[in-house]
Formats: sequence, structure tokens, C-alpha cells
Amino acid sequence: MKILKHTHIYSFYLWLLLVFTFIIRFAGLHYIHSSDPQKLLLGDSATYINPARSLLYLGKFSHSPETPEIIETFRTPGYPLFLALIFRFSGNSIYAVIIIQIVISVLTIYLIFRIAELLFSPFVGIAAALFFALEHTMFYFSLIVLTETLFTFLITMSFFFGLYFFIKKKSKVFCFLTGLFTALAAMVRPAGMYIIFPLVIFFAVYSILQRYSIRKIILIIAVLLLPWLVLIESWKLRNYIAVQHYHFSSVQGIGLLYSLGADILADKEGISREEAIQTLQTRHAAPTNWIAASGKNFSIFGKKLILSNPHIFIRNQIIGLVRLFLISGEGTTLSLFGFHTPERGAFGDILRLSPSQYFQKWLIENPHFFLIFMITSAFLIFLYVMLIPAVNLIRRVSFNTPWPHLFLSVYAIYFTLTVPGLWTYYRFRTPFMGIICIYSAAGFCEIGRKYLHSRTTIGKKN
Repeated sequence: MKILKHTHIYSFYLWLLLVFTFIIRFAGLHYIHSSDPQKLLLGDSATYINPARSLLYLGKFSHSPETPEIIETFRTPGYPLFLALIFRFSGNSIYAVIIIQIVISVLTIYLIFRIAELLFSPFVGIAAALFFALEHTMFYFSLIVLTETLFTFLITMSFFFGLYFFIKKKSKVFCFLTGLFTALAAMVRPAGMYIIFPLVIFFAVYSILQRYSIRKIILIIAVLLLPWLVLIESWKLRNYIAVQHYHFSSVQGIGLLYSLGADILADKEGISREEAIQTLQTRHAAPTNWIAASGKNFSIFGKKLILSNPHIFIRNQIIGLVRLFLISGEGTTLSLFGFHTPERGAFGDILRLSPSQYFQKWLIENPHFFLIFMITSAFLIFLYVMLIPAVNLIRRVSFNTPWPHLFLSVYAIYFTLTVPGLWTYYRFRTPFMGIICIYSAAGFCEIGRKYLHSRTTIGKKN
């Protein structure tokens, strides 16, 4: 009876959090839409909306309805299809898109609770859901027409079903669902395309160590790979037929040349990033409509720059990792609501400005923005610090069953190692922010348990 009572309490707090989060995000949408609805869109938004309109009006995945002859190979079809379905029933309403994204973001919070509950306890689940709801970048992206909200939901679904395989039931259905949501996430955002390979290795190693038969191991891997082979490979084949290049998305080649490659060239020749991009465009005769380009040559030249300058590439990746974990991104959230934030953020200015200049700009001229920067940065650091006691909790309660935790680490390591160098910012940590919140909540609860235990011990002595 007592357990049932506690279950009802946790359910109450969870639903209270979910409803409150939805209300806050919906209120944010209503305010932005009433004041300046264009803020719901960023520069990249059009590159998803136009192919969505093409799907809706022409039934084909082209660059836009106005240019049906240009085959779209830059964007993958997942997010444009998502937009087209909403447009179909809402009359091209961006407002409706954001409402659906808010619902999806709330569902992701629920999934974080369920995962933390599976790994630890309902109390840790509530804390993890709260931390994830408070993470302002998730709030920001739920109100913007970009892939992050849908992509994060699908990736979270992927490791949710994977955990069910390792914790609850070794069913091949959960293998299939893990592979399916991994493939769907990649169709939304190509950044998730290669995660299937470490997952296959992980499932194979686990199956071998569990002494499964060869037949069962092959069946597990085949079921995991099936959705990926059907969705990803068929899209590569479509692109090969369209542009004679067997690839998933031209964004990969463009990213290699104009982000990683441009940063290397800028460092090597002592020029700005913008000048490096212009130089690369001149050298490699980039087409005017670069979105329609196959990206094959971009990929080749980008890899050559990286391989010929590995020291610059490695250094830029390390800087990218620092940016990944430490840039809070509070300025973009504030600008969404009409606040005129300084052009460059407080974090980057630590290196760009002298102490006196920094003091003048942030503590004298913009003290309120600096305070918000300190709060958001402190929250991030708090989450990272709480990962330390989480290790002790894992050793105490999961020493004999480390597989679920190792499984989640595959996702976190993958998205950490695939950052785009100096172009990295808070956007690239959204796929695994839920994992960080889960283990931060576990560490927080472990500290609370030790504190209460010590208080109880002292009370008994007295």
C-alpha cells in the first residue's frame, strides 16, 4: 500500500511538471507569435519549409515548388515530411508546427523520466525530468522551426527501446525499434547517420559475451540493421539516381569543406573564416545554387584539407568540445523574446577582451545579461559536477549489470566526437542532453541520500 502511495505521488509530480512545461512553452509561443512571428524562423528554416511545400503541392522532394527541376539532396526528407503533414491539416501554419513541437518536447521529458526510472528510481526520474525541462536550449528549440526537437525525441526513443532490451526483456522487437528510431532520426538530421555502426558493434559484443548462439547473434544484428538498410540505403540510391553520387546528403560534403575545411584554411593562411570560404568557393568553382550540389567534390576536397593538416583539425576539434559543453547560449533564447543582447557572448569575451574591457561591457553596461549568463552557466556546471557522484551510485546499484549504462554512453560519446570543430555550439549537445540530465539527477539524489544518512547517524549518536 505504501509503494502504491509513493507511485501516485511520483505520477502527480510528473504530470504537474509536464503540464506546467507545456503551459510555459505555449505561453512563450503565444507571446512571440503576437509580437514578431518571424522570430519563429531562422535562416535554415526555409531550407526545410520549401522542400515541405514541394512535397505538399507537387508530391516530389525538390528544392521548392518554384524550382521543381532542382532535386533536393541537401536536406534529408524527415523534417520536411513532418512539416508537410502539419501543413496539410493546418494550411501552412507555422503556429501549428510549433504547437506540435512543444507537445513532442514534453513527450521527450516524459521519456527522460521513464529512462531514469528504469535505470535508478522514480525519484531520480522526477529530478531528471525537471533538469531536462529547465535546460533552456530545449525550450528555445521547441519554439523554432528547426530539426532539434524532433531529432532529440527520435534519438531518445531509440535509446529508450534499447534500454528495454538490456533491462526488461531480450526481445528482438526492441532491437528492431532501436534500429527504426535511429534510422528515423538520421532521416531528420544526417548527424545521426553513423551511430548505427557503434550500436551494431555494441550489440554484437554484448551478445558474444552473453554466449548467445551464432544464429541468435546474426538475427539480433540483422533486426537492428533492417530499418537502417531500408530507409538510409534507399535514400542513398535515390540520390545516386538523381545526381549520380551514392550519398545520404550533400550537407556532409558541404560541412567538410565549408566548416571544417574553411577553419583549417583560415588558420593555415592567417585569414578570416569568411575569407577562407570565399577562397574555397573560388578554387573549387562552387555552384551558385550550392544547396542543389551533390557534395561529392566538396567531400573530396574537405577530406584532403583535413588529412593534410591533422594537427590543425585535432586542435579545432578540442576547441569544439570546449564550446560544446560550456557555451550556454542564453543570448539566443533572450533574443527570441525581443531582448537586444550584445552581439558577442559573455563566454567568448573571456578570451576576446581584456579584464577591464570585460568588466566594462558586462558588469557595467550589461549587468542583467551577465547575471543570466552566470545562472545558465552555473546550471550547466552543476549538471556536469553531479555526474561525479552518479558514478558512485552506478557502482553501488548496477555493478553487476553495467550494460544499460554502457549502452547510453555510446550515444553520448558518438555525438561528442562528431562535433564540427570551431562551428560547434550548444545546438550540438541537444541529442544527448537528456542523458546528462539523467545521470546528473542520479548524482544529485546520491548526494541527498548520503546527506540524509549522515544526519540520521548524527541524530542517533546524539
